[in-house]
Amino acid sequence: MTNPFNCGVYRWFSPTTGKSYVGSSSNVSRRRYNHVRDLTKGTHVNAKLQNAWNKYGPDSFEFEMLTYCPSKDLIWQEQLALDAFDAVNTGYNIAKHADAPTRGFKFSKEVRAKLSRMRMGNKYSLGHKHSLESRQKMGRKGQRKPVRTLEHCMNLSRAAKIRDYSSFRTPEYTLAARERGHKNNPPTGVCAPYLETIETLARKKLRLAQIYHLLVDQHGFTGSYKSVWKSVQKEQGR
Repeated sequence: MTNPFNCGVYRWFSPTTGKSYVGSSSNVSRRRYNHVRDLTKGTHVNAKLQNAWNKYGPDSFEFEMLTYCPSKDLIWQEQLALDAFDAVNTGYNIAKHADAPTRGFKFSKEVRAKLSRMRMGNKYSLGHKHSLESRQKMGRKGQRKPVRTLEHCMNLSRAAKIRDYSSFRTPEYTLAARERGHKNNPPTGVCAPYLETIETLARKKLRLAQIYHLLVDQHGFTGSYKSVWKSVQKEQGR
């Protein structure tokens, strides 16, 4: 949302010459800063304003707000100011139309020739054929993972065929792995003493609220409802 007190039409006025430069912006303070910066550096896009700034100095220019308005009204408000101050013919503005700055503007032959030369030629490698080595180099650079050699792939394939995964899927292996996990990483937290009870109740397909109330009423559980929920989710994920 634009600031209503920072959106509007402004002008640079030179009492020395009596000429004006009219502009508009939805962020006038920022636009003013950009004008001063570019004019001081000598890189302003408006040659008329830049030449006057260089000739008469910054002290000969005054900045003033002409009107504040919503951003949707900036174009026609700027056009009114351009016409009122005749800022194109007797001022520092170049564009006659606020909505289309280049409308009706005729470039000189030198400028047209310069623009033509800039647009000629192959700018984006169109039609250029890269060598095989160059394509391979770009392909390797675009890959996130290193390229595996054929020997590496063969070794992975042989290892996968030799290894037997059937023993990992038996109930005995799953139970033994669970017990080893409890021994190496004993459960901690407020639910640790009640894990067996929670597992038993969860296997009975009881609802979470029922499990929580049974723990509180029959086992003296003092933990939170969320801690029981985490334990049940962990049990169901096994």
